[in-house]
Amino acid sequence: MWFLSWPHFALAHGLNPVFTTYLDYPAGVNLMANTSMPLVGTVLSPITAIFGPVFTYNTVETLGLALSAWSAYLLIRRHVVSHVAAGLGGLLYGFSPWMLGESLGHAHVTMAFLPPIVFIAVEEALIRQRRRPLPIGVALGVLGAAQASP
Repeated sequence: MWFLSWPHFALAHGLNPVFTTYLDYPAGVNLMANTSMPLVGTVLSPITAIFGPVFTYNTVETLGLALSAWSAYLLIRRHVVSHVAAGLGGLLYGFSPWMLGESLGHAHVTMAFLPPIVFIAVEEALIRQRRRPLPIGVALGVLGAAQASP
């Protein structure tokens, strides 16, 4: 929960959101080398400010499973005809026993909604090639940066 509340605190006080001396003083800690989620913490900082880090953590755990299932559905739907088959595949990806087990304390693992979206972009760039390469390349760069700091 500290990792989810740190980006809000850091941005509000003009501190670096990916490095802190509040841990391991005076050397500090590089938060990108840990299981922190600076992007998620930054995006959900209004929720943290209003409701607190416990509510934000519960929101992340809930959204992580649901968004993972939804993004897997989008990927699978591109390859199967049936909405039901794609839905079952998405449910298996997002709510598998492994994901449910990890949701009991590892929010950084259950936020697995970006890999299916990355696969969609790679498939669009390399196989289907229906869009221009520059927007797909930019999208892949943004997705890669987002995946590096979920």
